[in-house]
Order: sequence, then C-alpha cells, then structure tokens
Amino acid sequence: MARTSASSHISMKQAKALTDSAHFAARLGLPLNYHLTMHLSAEESATTDADAQRLRQQVFERARKWLQRRGYDLIAVWVLERSATLGLHCHMALHLSPEHAPAFRQKLFEWSDASNPRAIDLRRVGPPLWLDGLLRYMLKGSEEKVHERYGVPHDDMHNRRNQGTITVKRTGITTAINTKAQKNYKPELLAIAGARGTTLAYLLGRTRQAG
Repeated sequence: MARTSASSHISMKQAKALTDSAHFAARLGLPLNYHLTMHLSAEESATTDADAQRLRQQVFERARKWLQRRGYDLIAVWVLERSATLGLHCHMALHLSPEHAPAFRQKLFEWSDASNPRAIDLRRVGPPLWLDGLLRYMLKGSEEKVHERYGVPHDDMHNRRNQGTITVKRTGITTAINTKAQKNYKPELLAIAGARGTTLAYLLGRTRQAG
C-alpha cells in the first residue's frame, strides 16, 4: 500500500518545529524576513496535490541553486493550505537579502512557469517581532491546541478554521535550520568560522537540499 501524508490540520509537533526553526534562523543572523505566497492551483499544470507538490519542489530547488550562486541558501519554513477561493497554495517564510528580492520575484514566475500575475506574492516582513505575526498567520490551519499555545488570533485575517485536507506533505523546513541542524549547532564553531571569514561555508555545509 502506498504511503499517504493526508492531513487536515498542522499538528502540534509540526507547529513547534516550524516556530523553533524560524527562531533558530534569527539566532544565526539569517532571519526569515520575507513572506512568499505561491498559488499552486492557479496554473493548469497543477491540477492535483501531487502535481502541486512537484511544482513546489521544482521552484524550491531552482531557488536554492539561484541563492547559492549569491552566497547563501534557501533558508525557510513553509506550509500548504487549501481554500475554496484560493485553492491549494503555499506560504513560506524565508531569508532573502533585500537587494536580491526584485530579481528573485521575477525568477519565481519563471521557475513555476506561472502566467497568472496573481500566482506569486513576495513581501518583506517588518520589524523582527513581526515574524511571530507571520508564523501565527501560517499556523491558522492548525489544531485548536496549537492556536491556543501560539496565540493564533480568531479574526478574519487568520481565519482559524479547517484549511482543507491535503494529500501530500503539509509543512516543511529547509535543512539549514531543521531539527537536525539545531542539534548539531555549535556556537563556538560558528564563532571560529566567523573569525576565519568562512561563516557561509560553515552554514552551507548543512544546506544541500531544498526541503
């Protein structure tokens, strides 16, 4: 029997992993300072969840390579949602140098073969504390106990309700900031790398996959 990842909510375990990873990125000096929304169902090529997953993986892999050529990796957390009006879509909080943002946004259309101008939305996250606001927004499709623990507001913006059954992987974290990276993290080694001017090489040693 084929393995299924079908789910109707983000679990507590997933929510904790997402938030812990986002705050770990900030401690590394690589804050998740942009919010990307990709409307995967906006394109005819993504008619099923499996199609949408392939499209997401394609975009993430191309983004990873593009960012590596500019000295860093795809450092991000993401979730999938489904709604009656937007269909299947992906929210991602990612690290991005502001000078690269305009070109990155244009490349996203190319990587996803998107023709719909509303298929991609990339916005800079405000002051550092606003990251928690973005995370709460991304967690709106969680179990009720997650809402209570992380303070997901009950309003129109966050819309605390079932975000739809999804039959593929619902959440993800890139390898630079996932649980394994956090366990392996040694501040003293990062400090040595910084003194040698090899901080990026140290960090990128864990970032060979897009998640």
